[in-house]
Amino acid sequence: MSNPGQFFKDNGYYVAKSVYTPAEVAELEHDFDRIVAQIMASHEKINARWSGAEVEKLGAQGTVVYHTHNVQQYSAAWQRALTNPRLLDITESML
Repeated sequence: MSNPGQFFKDNGYYVAKSVYTPAEVAELEHDFDRIVAQIMASHEKINARWSGAEVEKLGAQGTVVYHTHNVQQYSAAWQRALTNPRLLDITESML
């Protein structure tokens, strides 16, 4: 890995590749789908689509944006992903 912190300082972004294994990504995807299904089954009003004139210009009035927050509270896999040393090392180097 190059120096993420220096790259971020120089460019204002950093794309971290291969932080998670394919098996980890598959587990995260599976758990995220489960979380979304659970939220949708609750029938909560979770439409996060913006409103206003600009959205109307885009023709997005009938669209829905489902949002999630704090997925680590609903999934051990997501908790592990957010505290993964590979991710934290990269993040730390940028801070």
